[in-house]
Amino acid sequence: LDTDAAIDKAGELTWKTHFNYDSDSRPRVQQNDFLRVLLTFRNFQLNMIYRLFRDTHQAFRGETPEAKAEARAQVIGITGMMMAS
Repeated sequence: LDTDAAIDKAGELTWKTHFNYDSDSRPRVQQNDFLRVLLTFRNFQLNMIYRLFRDTHQAFRGETPEAKAEARAQVIGITGMMMAS
């Protein structure tokens, strides 16, 4: 990839794997001040559970065969890494 495309791809992959932790991107329940403090360290777990369910759903009902294959690869990779640790 050329430099600009590589930077864009790196940014896309970073957001996809590390999630968005901004206050306005949290679920409505977590925007409450008390729950924001209480659930701060649960954000990653909630995002990962969502990611697993979404990828599993997309593996079976993805729009294209490529989307289904990518979702299957992500589910297998994430599950494999969790089992390895």
